[in-house]
Amino acid sequence: MRNNDYNVGNLLRQWRLAKGLDQQKVADALGLKKSIISRYETGSRSIRCDRLFAICELFGITIEEFFRGPNRPLEPLRDEVHRLVAAVDYDDLGRIRGYIEALLEGGDAKRGLRREVGKGDIHR
Repeated sequence: MRNNDYNVGNLLRQWRLAKGLDQQKVADALGLKKSIISRYETGSRSIRCDRLFAICELFGITIEEFFRGPNRPLEPLRDEVHRLVAAVDYDDLGRIRGYIEALLEGGDAKRGLRREVGKGDIHR
């Protein structure tokens, strides 16, 4: 079992339970055996990309929402981001953009702030 397989399988289990489905119902909807769903959830079998998209479609979620998990819905997060951005000075938006881009690139968010701001404005 690879750790990534376990993490994806655990998310599958969380979403399945959040949607009130048992393994058999998910298996039937996807044309699979129940044992395959069980192996996905334990991480003993990898989920193919096309199958993961089919699972998301079954649950009525996007792939982004799948990886966020059922306990972290996207809409409240978007609402919070909009609220925060509305409260920020226009001049600070460039710094915030650099920070977000650095996070999306998987890099150091502080580096993103320094890159966007340039020399002198922020010392972190």
